[in-house]
Amino acid sequence: MNLAVAVYEKLKPKIGEDGANAIVDYVDSKIEETAVTKLDLMTVENNLGTEIQKVENNLGVEIHNLRTEIQRVENKLEAEIQQLRTEMSSMESRLKAEIEIKIKDIEWKMKAYFLALVTLMVITNPKVLDILARLLGIIK
Repeated sequence: MNLAVAVYEKLKPKIGEDGANAIVDYVDSKIEETAVTKLDLMTVENNLGTEIQKVENNLGVEIHNLRTEIQRVENKLEAEIQQLRTEMSSMESRLKAEIEIKIKDIEWKMKAYFLALVTLMVITNPKVLDILARLLGIIK
């Protein structure tokens, strides 16, 4: 038996048919208000779920964008590092070449100074000239 009918049957003898109808109608309207509230809650819950899904999707897109940006920055840094390594290698090669040229220049200067020193010693010291002449057999 329906609950509203049971309540109506119990109230009818005590307060009459009109009073019982009024109370049953009032209770039915309150039940409908409660049912609408539950329906509203379900709607809000569904809307909230939709909003949460939108936020999750937006976060997914943002995370993807951030990862892409991080990868772009990493690639740019790697390219710059490679460029610096190339420049350093080029500078190192140029410095080695310059150092070799300077070392050869210093070697020639040292040889020239040594030769000049030996020549000066020979010219200024007659004993050395005499020894050289005997060794070479040039002067007797």
